[in-house]
Amino acid sequence: MKFPRNVRVFKGELNAAPLVSVLFLLLLFILFTSLVYTPGIPVKLDDSPGQTNGLPILLTAKGDAVFNGHTNSTLELDRLRREIGSLPPGTTLSIRPEPGAPKESVNRIRELIRNSGRVELPTASGLSGTTNRTVAVAVNLAGQLFFRNQLVTEKELAERLRTAAQERPSPLTVVLLADRSVDNETLTRLHVLARDAGAKELLLASRPRLFDSIMPAASPQ
Repeated sequence: MKFPRNVRVFKGELNAAPLVSVLFLLLLFILFTSLVYTPGIPVKLDDSPGQTNGLPILLTAKGDAVFNGHTNSTLELDRLRREIGSLPPGTTLSIRPEPGAPKESVNRIRELIRNSGRVELPTASGLSGTTNRTVAVAVNLAGQLFFRNQLVTEKELAERLRTAAQERPSPLTVVLLADRSVDNETLTRLHVLARDAGAKELLLASRPRLFDSIMPAASPQ
């Protein structure tokens, strides 16, 4: 049994407009991706002792990290983390290990540098939440503010929170993802900013304790 075929050879002219449009969109994607600003502190991960560019983090043969006149054990790096986070934008660091510096200490400092832009939440458990609609605001240990994955100033944050509060009549809660090293003055200022923008409450986010999240609390006898 044969079926009729309607296949014909195309003999017209090709329209180049769709191809040009796709290439133009591809060019825009490449351009905008290259212009995205990633906040952070540039670090020279050069192990050569003669490196002189940037503020030095000296790693001694004993495994200690010396920065800004302070000696920090690589087993306890909270102070070094705060000092790095408080550096002004555009500051460059360089890691300078002494001969014989333990490689494990070098790796700890590198990991600290890589994570310096992240927000480390305080640990707590048994805290109440909220049933309101929420928006998240993050603040890292350097005091930089982020709203919907974008770096913003306090003025821009106030405008965006005001817009979010007016979008719907339901109450708005601002969930503050604040690094555990952020000072109380910054938290208070953000509390006032959220209140003036029309938010009904501010919720400080925390991460659960490890064993509380794995094992349920024992019921009283």
